Amino acid sequence: FHTMELKDRLDLLKVSKISQKLEKLMECADKFEPLISTEVGKLGTKEVFKCSNKEDSLESEMVVCVRVRPRLSHEVSSNYMMSTFTSNPEVLVVEPSFRRSVHIGDGGQIPGDMPRITPNKFTVDMAFGEEDDNNVVYEAVAQPLIDLSLQGGISTIFAYGQTGSGKTFTISGILDKLAVDLFNRKDGKEDNGLKLHLSYIQLLGNVATDLLDDNTKVDILEDKFGKVNIVGAKEEEITNTEDFMNLITTAAEHRSTSTTMKNDTSSRSHAVCRVRLENTTFREAEDGFLFIIDLAGSENAADSQFHDKSRIKETKEINKSLMCLKDCIRNRAKSASEPQSFVHIPFRQSKLSLLLKDAFELESHRLCRTVVFANIAPTLADNAMTLNTLRYVAPIKMGVKNRTKIAPNPKSPANWSNEKLVEWVKKESNGKIDSNTLCPWESGKQFLSLPETEILKRIMENNPKITEKKAKDFYVRLWKLLVDERIKERKAKMKKQTGGKLGISRNHENDDDEERIARNNELPEIELKIETATQISDKDFSEKVLKLDEIDEVKLFTVSHSSQENAQRFFIQIKTDDEHATWHLTSETMKKVFSKTGLKALYCDFRDVRSEDSKFEQ
Repeated sequence: FHTMELKDRLDLLKVSKISQKLEKLMECADKFEPLISTEVGKLGTKEVFKCSNKEDSLESEMVVCVRVRPRLSHEVSSNYMMSTFTSNPEVLVVEPSFRRSVHIGDGGQIPGDMPRITPNKFTVDMAFGEEDDNNVVYEAVAQPLIDLSLQGGISTIFAYGQTGSGKTFTISGILDKLAVDLFNRKDGKEDNGLKLHLSYIQLLGNVATDLLDDNTKVDILEDKFGKVNIVGAKEEEITNTEDFMNLITTAAEHRSTSTTMKNDTSSRSHAVCRVRLENTTFREAEDGFLFIIDLAGSENAADSQFHDKSRIKETKEINKSLMCLKDCIRNRAKSASEPQSFVHIPFRQSKLSLLLKDAFELESHRLCRTVVFANIAPTLADNAMTLNTLRYVAPIKMGVKNRTKIAPNPKSPANWSNEKLVEWVKKESNGKIDSNTLCPWESGKQFLSLPETEILKRIMENNPKITEKKAKDFYVRLWKLLVDERIKERKAKMKKQTGGKLGISRNHENDDDEERIARNNELPEIELKIETATQISDKDFSEKVLKLDEIDEVKLFTVSHSSQENAQRFFIQIKTDDEHATWHLTSETMKKVFSKTGLKALYCDFRDVRSEDSKFEQ
């Protein structure tokens, strides 16, 4: 990349679209400033930064942070008005404008061109101002994330916002501190038995490359268990801070950047740093993960006004993936505020959102915590993009706060009392596991919120006959109960929304609701992707599938069509006849069978085998 001189950047700003819009407002800056000061004075006293940590939350928790950067040199030289202010946890964005002239009775008139201010206030978890440096930011958000990862959970930090808003600066600061703090915390734990592994990739649209291996192509895929994997990425073991920083430096050198009107090193890709924490003490325990993601910035017409063709193409790919991310954020907020309704979160529409699957699932089978940084610019020149960013991330927090309360399901372990949990433990283990050691006081939710390694340790404590594998099987059986109840609740919500029509079947047309729901929960769910330029209706698809000899019943849940991919994705459940009872056990045979409909099957596999009882037989 090359550095753009301040004079060159100022010359571009003078002829930019945004400069022309701001000219009249800037001429009246002295009239707007007292109005802005009045609104800023209404903000509450800045609170101490405090990152809440729900000890017994089984939801994928999302923490929303806003960070306002200082003015850049070209913004200071242009004397752009400040329009964005923070007083933790509040963010204020003011919109200066002019009141139009208003005619009143008897020929009277209120003159126009009177300055006015429209205030927009947002409340988030933490709001960082330009006075808060990277040390303040790190200390406020990092501890719960590191602790959760060390205990086998999934922690994610990602920075979202307009190009030039300070995302890379924020993420780089976090990585610098993390390289030291991660090893201090790891080494401070007794008998931790942890090995740390680091991989680093970048995403350009839906193409992923390895930043630690000369940008070799890799892929992001979801396996039949619903786990998202980075396939083909080079993974290096890190044993100290120096190893960590050397790999970060190598990745930064290979990342795609370019000079734009906003800054000299504008990120043209999404960069994903993944730290995998392997537990060598309990081999059956799942690995912990820590994702640190620096997203490429979104750009509007003004931001891309002076781009060449290649930059414009990059901008389209960046904005396309960010639009999918916005859909996921919006639907997650809606899902949080309306727990009685089923809301589809389309995280499979792009590789970026698929990678963030655990951040968007409200009820994951893993303990998850995500910190979203909404990075915004401070001046009037970027007001539109600032408000756009805040309007997408702020509803996440408001949605969780405004949740509608629903009656707890007594069959779900998350709602069990300690007495009920103890009763289940004694019955399920035939008295072989000491409930006083395993769950002396915890409720079901508190117990399931414990790290997996802690539960395995308690199961095996003072009981040499129980191997680590048996302890893991017992742990999985309890989680299976929770997952099964969640699946039932999800499908009941879908049934309610569709008027009871969960699918189309050639049999059981007159069965009552209870029988239909019971059958619905017995079948494994399959993801099918077919090639088609136009969307196929639910009815047409179901009729085609039901004509197959191998299939006795089909239930259709969610459908999405992509005109860019010329493909349509279905999430279905099928019941096979006895003669062909085993054909659906492999992906390739399923594709061949579905292709008999005359539709080309591009992908077919189990979406979530945890709903299939046979996978958990002892």
